[in-house]
Amino acid sequence: MKCFSMGSLARLVLSGLIVCCSFSVVSAQSYVVRVTNLGNSDFSLTPMWFGFHNGGFDVFNPGSMASASLEALAEDGVVSGLQADFAAAAPTAFQGVLANAAGFPGAPVIEPGEVAQGVFNFDGTANRFFNYASMVIPSNDSFIGNPNATQVLNADGSVIGGTFIINVLGSQIWDSGTEVNNTFGAAFSTVGGAGTTENGVISLLASGGLDNFVGTNTPAGPINVGINSSLPYARIEISAVPEPSSLVLLTIGLAAAGLRRRKK
Repeated sequence: MKCFSMGSLARLVLSGLIVCCSFSVVSAQSYVVRVTNLGNSDFSLTPMWFGFHNGGFDVFNPGSMASASLEALAEDGVVSGLQADFAAAAPTAFQGVLANAAGFPGAPVIEPGEVAQGVFNFDGTANRFFNYASMVIPSNDSFIGNPNATQVLNADGSVIGGTFIINVLGSQIWDSGTEVNNTFGAAFSTVGGAGTTENGVISLLASGGLDNFVGTNTPAGPINVGINSSLPYARIEISAVPEPSSLVLLTIGLAAAGLRRRKK
């Protein structure tokens, strides 16, 4: 079984979650990023890495072999490689990690029905494109993510559609092709054993590709319900936080309206 340590990441994300709850101190360009495990199965998600940039970065290319960084995420949920790749390729862009503080001990995973979100400040006019990636657990090397950057913000930094929603179906889970999908050696699984290197390429996971984990256990509990390829597995939402100045003007306007009514 793989060894996975989330201590330092957990502390980092926990501090971010505490800050993000204060909506009164955000700057003019502040965005809420939210990921929900929709609970249509008993499979969880590791902390989700995401990045906003100018469109020049891709996490992976279907049909190609996975990078070492993607392999680390798909097999162990480790995001540090992707963070380093992104920082090198897009040094003026913005990235973050969303985790669930209530995850099982040592790993703030996003269990079925749970949500992880944060408020983040960055230049939305310069970083209008979005990438994300998170490991599906338990699995040998499966993950969710978008291979090509998705435009989620307009040229003025506003969110396309007001709230940009990405629904990830069970049929949109990826297989990194780095480890045979036989349950052995899968991180976060109690099956144990040693994984087998596959040397394959990145492709969409076949329907029922994780069914062999049904009946096994994880620290979060038993896997009794598999992933249905036709149902949404996860949802990602991006929205803007109202500018503090706009809230102040709205309050003043409402107060003035009330004063005029009283004078009448």
